[in-house]
Amino acid sequence: MAEITINGVLRTEFGKGASRRARRDGLVPAVIYGH
Repeated sequence: MAEITINGVLRTEFGKGASRRARRDGLVPAVIYGH
């Protein structure tokens, strides 16, 4: 099975506005469970 690597950055702001700003900056807001 292929291994996928995802680079992430912790967010300091939360909510709809912060998610929209992240998308505008080319990021993908996400919640990742498990590792």
